[in-house]
Amino acid sequence: MSRLARARVVKHVGRDRVVMRLTASNWVQDVPTDPLWGMQWGASLTRAPTAWAVTKGSPSVVVAVLDTGVDASQPDLQGAFVPGYDFVNNDADPSDDHGHGTGTAGIVAARAGNGLGGAGFCPRCSIMPVKVVSADGTATEADVAPGITWAADHGANVINLSFGGTYSSTIADAITYATHKGVLVVAAAGNNGNTNAFYPAADPEVLGVAATQPDDQLYSWSNYGAWVPFAAPGCDLTTTRDAGYAEVCGTSASTPVVSGLAALAMSFSPTSSAAAVTQAIASSAHAVQGVSAGRVDVAGTLAALGATFLPAPPPAPAPTSATSPSGPTATTSHPTTATSSPHAFTAAREAVPGRHVIRHSQRTLRRGWRAKRSVRHMRSTLLRRKR
Repeated sequence: MSRLARARVVKHVGRDRVVMRLTASNWVQDVPTDPLWGMQWGASLTRAPTAWAVTKGSPSVVVAVLDTGVDASQPDLQGAFVPGYDFVNNDADPSDDHGHGTGTAGIVAARAGNGLGGAGFCPRCSIMPVKVVSADGTATEADVAPGITWAADHGANVINLSFGGTYSSTIADAITYATHKGVLVVAAAGNNGNTNAFYPAADPEVLGVAATQPDDQLYSWSNYGAWVPFAAPGCDLTTTRDAGYAEVCGTSASTPVVSGLAALAMSFSPTSSAAAVTQAIASSAHAVQGVSAGRVDVAGTLAALGATFLPAPPPAPAPTSATSPSGPTATTSHPTTATSSPHAFTAAREAVPGRHVIRHSQRTLRRGWRAKRSVRHMRSTLLRRKR
């Protein structure tokens, strides 16, 4: 590659990557046209396009992203926000000074069909950014607990907690308060690769989420055990600060898959309770070793709530040799799979005493930045090809 790059006749050299793929289904699908959709193997595996043919969500369904804040200028999140709050700095500007929260929000509700990036699992739902994690990736229960109760009091239907650590009775009380108001709370199982309980995901009132590979096996770094009910794809293409995109991995990435799914289910069936939505997610999950319920299925969850899907039309008959058009034959491409180590979302191996949130290593952040640059170049290449 370095020799090619030095050649005068070569404008650009880079590794080729699959950015589009054909999909097959027995049901009508609504497949996004966004340029980086081909990287979102998790949405395809969980049959999100089949569910999107029924609903893409509703702005009245709000997912509170309790995290490092969210970049409100991210182009792929425009039109998604309701007012939030910053409990770290005690003001009404929950801007993201770290990057983790912007990625979480994109997996939940990046807008679909806008010609940008990819698609969130509930692309028409709303995001409530609540900053409870500081710029260094840590937080205290004094910020997390009031963030949970504030979100519950201000109209959140789902609360996403892509962090964790040791048990906190203060945070547990806040979760109880939220769930008694009908809010569904979803939290990351952690990236320590063991069975040790990780809170708040291990709280019985919380939907804990582990991370799976494309083959429906848990990633080696994902926590697991009887205390973890659900699993979801652990790597995804998502939004970053400064109008960027990156492919990220971790239970911080699998958790917003379930939050987005829950919001989509509530959009389809607005009279269903949080308990009914949880039951629909559990009853349609695919068995995965290491978690008690299984890997989530987006279309299956909607079907459990009464959704019906239109059968896909039969494929067109193959042309005869006399009428076959000339040119190469199209083939189905398969997506590249992510490696077995987290890229941009990872939990600390040890909980910080008195702290109840993940801490990010600089090595992990550097990996995320490299992924960000590669995706940006991919998008610019796609745009040039369109012109």
